[in-house]
Amino acid sequence: MNMLKIVARRKTGDIVKGYWQAPPELAPGEHPTVLPDRIALQVYGTTETAVVETDSLKAVYFVKRLSGNPEYREIKFFTEAPASDDVWVKLRFIDKETLEGTIHNGLDAFIQPGFLFRPADAASNNEALYVIKSSLVELKILRVVDIVSSRKMRDFTAAVGR
Repeated sequence: MNMLKIVARRKTGDIVKGYWQAPPELAPGEHPTVLPDRIALQVYGTTETAVVETDSLKAVYFVKRLSGNPEYREIKFFTEAPASDDVWVKLRFIDKETLEGTIHNGLDAFIQPGFLFRPADAASNNEALYVIKSSLVELKILRVVDIVSSRKMRDFTAAVGR
């Protein structure tokens, strides 16, 4: 049984921390790219189950620890282009929070009600977020990084002596 640690943050600012039963097709260590309309989770520190309507949420944070670290100051922006084949984006939420990170380079982020987002700070408690698009004011594409093409171009340039 693959239980994910999540923090469900509502658009109102309220949060619910707990454990959510991952879909059976999801491998350990992966995060879902689509969420159901309702999430039933075992509330952290209790035996209660809470059912959260996905469209009431700002985002679902997939976390390393439910206790978190209130003293940690998360890095919200990349200092240089991320090394991935994903799209580097800047998000601005309705509550004025701004984050940079990466999303998969595909149509899902644009046709689904939400998308999986990987934040800039790999050392933070947040492994990934499922962002509900209706909680955004702006999604700005900063850069499309294609590592494979970049490496091929570098190798080609080196081969021809430029």
